[in-house]
Parts: sequence; C-alpha cells; structure tokens
Amino acid sequence: MARTREDLRDKYQEEIDARKQGLDREGGRLTVQEFLGKKFLPFYRSEVEQQTWADYRLHIETNISPLLGPTALDRLSTRDVDQWVVKLRQKISDRTGKALSHRTVEYALAVLRRAMQFAVDWRYIAINPASARMRAAKRRRR
Repeated sequence: MARTREDLRDKYQEEIDARKQGLDREGGRLTVQEFLGKKFLPFYRSEVEQQTWADYRLHIETNISPLLGPTALDRLSTRDVDQWVVKLRQKISDRTGKALSHRTVEYALAVLRRAMQFAVDWRYIAINPASARMRAAKRRRR
C-alpha cells in the first residue's frame, strides 16, 4: 500500500510500464526460489541431459536459493547479483571446508543467468539482471 502520493504515482507508473512491455505481473512477483523450483527446473528437466539438470538443481539448492531465494523476480537487480557473487566467493563448502572454487562460483552464475533468461523469455521480467554483470578480466596463470 502506498503511503504518499509519490509512492502511489510510482506504483501506478510501474504498472503502466509493465503493461506496455507485455510483462506477466504475477510471474514477476514470484520469488527467485519459487520461480527456480516451480517453473524453471520442472521445464528444464526435459531440455537437458539428466546429469546437467542434477547439477543445475544442486547449484540452485545450495548456492542460489539460500541467498537470493526470498527476492521477487521483478525486484532482483544487477547489484543484488553482484553482491551474491561476492558472498558466494566467501562461502565455505560444507563438503570440503574450503572456499568455493572460482569455477564453482562461475557455474552457479551461469545457472542463474540461464534461469533469468527464461524469466525474460517468459515475460516475467524485462531484463536479465544476471547477464548485465560486468565480467572481471581473466588473469593469466603462470
């Protein structure tokens, strides 16, 4: 509920913009966890090999949903994704007791990017907040 006229005007403008873009407002209100668990994973199961799907599910359950799960799709920003990547790089693996590898973090980001692209394609959100992220330059290994 809007508390001021400005809040009401902003909400009204958001609704107008969403309708102009043809977005599914109810879909955009799904949390990241709901979208991934109830929409993306069931659909994606038939699109890829079983092992790939299992890897996606593992990353969603262990790396994505615990940190980004409560956020609504239409409220997820590039900044949220950047902060999530930073937290993921600091996360300690339950299995090894060490920080997650660079490859694990990049794979989790790839899973999120792919899932958010489906949300864009299905008109739940207008842009993919995970694909807008700037990539750091790769360092040479010696």
